[in-house]
Amino acid sequence: MATKPDEVSAPVLSLDWLTDALRMRHNRDRRYGCVDEEIGALMRILMGEDFDTTTVDVVNVITQKDSWTAILLDELDRIVGMCSLLVRQNMHGRRGLIEDLVLLPEYEGYGYGERLMQVLLTKARQERATYIELMCERRRHNARKLYTRLGFTNLYGSIFRIAL
Repeated sequence: MATKPDEVSAPVLSLDWLTDALRMRHNRDRRYGCVDEEIGALMRILMGEDFDTTTVDVVNVITQKDSWTAILLDELDRIVGMCSLLVRQNMHGRRGLIEDLVLLPEYEGYGYGERLMQVLLTKARQERATYIELMCERRRHNARKLYTRLGFTNLYGSIFRIAL
């Protein structure tokens, strides 16, 4: 098993939003399926290798109204990580829901997940969310530690919440 490089040699990645510009790249490259394949690889990490990304237009699903997806791009502008935020009004105020924090395995352990989360927490505050919830399976120990470190409280089972 290969060891991880030192923190100093962590890949330099850029953060961006999955936006109309990326959607244009998606449409331009549709014949190659670049964006679909990149996001599909991340979704299979989350959902399992059997997840069929051809049944859903993933880019259009995660660029819906009141929804933002932060993406992590490598030096070749390939999507190597993502995390989504949905903000909506409910009876208790504006609720944020964070979903699908995922990185390709070779990018784990460098703080990129925390960077993605910080971007979404900032966006939720800008959208006047009063709290954010997320779900995290018990087997995802590192993610659960990250959420706790960021100030989320484990309400019960897989539900985490933070007041903004």
